[in-house]
Amino acid sequence: MSKCLGCGAKLQDKDKDKVGYVKDLTMELCERCFRITNYHENKVLKEVPKNPIPKLPKKGLAFFFIDYLNITNKSINYFKSVDMDKVLVISKSDIIPKSVYQKKIEDYLKDNFNINSPIIFVKSKSNNSIKKIINIMNDYPLKEFYFLGLTNAGKSTFLNALLDTKITVSEFPNTTEDFIKIKSIYGNIYDTAGLIYPVYKVSKLKGSIKEITYNLRKNETLVIDDSIKIRVGGSTSLTFIGPIVNIRKSFKNIDDDEVYTYKIANETNIVISGFGIIYVKKGTDIMISGISQEYINPMKSYFGGKNN
Repeated sequence: MSKCLGCGAKLQDKDKDKVGYVKDLTMELCERCFRITNYHENKVLKEVPKNPIPKLPKKGLAFFFIDYLNITNKSINYFKSVDMDKVLVISKSDIIPKSVYQKKIEDYLKDNFNINSPIIFVKSKSNNSIKKIINIMNDYPLKEFYFLGLTNAGKSTFLNALLDTKITVSEFPNTTEDFIKIKSIYGNIYDTAGLIYPVYKVSKLKGSIKEITYNLRKNETLVIDDSIKIRVGGSTSLTFIGPIVNIRKSFKNIDDDEVYTYKIANETNIVISGFGIIYVKKGTDIMISGISQEYINPMKSYFGGKNN
């Protein structure tokens, strides 16, 4: 049975609510990929992937894509769960603030997560980034390569640039439904479904992110994007690293139903998945509301101190 060239799903003409549906089995793209590509429409299907990490063979090399604004404890643990030779690919590295060297982030990831695998940083549609991947593939003896990672981390966009293929690309989750096998001069390449990952909002950024620092007094609140409220229990500074959005300070009481409290002891990054980072410089209690807890990811910070 043929597979969709866009998402890899097996083509079928029986059920339009399931993956791979086409009216005509001679078509190259399933109906969902066709509408995403031509009309920017996404159809939510009945079938939902059950396992976050696809079943992979023991042999071969995996390139695992995590975009910069989704570097969290959870996403790194996804990467670590891959049981084969692997490379951690930090994508969208062009938006990393100029105040932080990539080497500092690399050392941070290796030291704090005990990562022994290679870590590389890539930019969207960059020839130098493509060369990094090609060099690794050329040096790897077994020519079986698996591309996987978080939804919207840019792996399919990267593969299209590398191989001049037609893998469907959009900001909709899980555009790739199944393994897509591509024979290339580098060996067999497999594109896999993006891992479903809770993202508050996808920030469409170009160029390095600017950092804006706010000095807050005890019980003062920083309101970001007119929805995310961050109240501090003691005087501290908060630095927002993310898109240009409306940000203001307020002393009004937080009256949201759900308020999540985090006891910050040291310098901490609070990653709002896919959206931005709040860097807390000084330990204090932080109360966050106006956003689901699944999007809030506190972790040790790599800001501050000296770049290597």
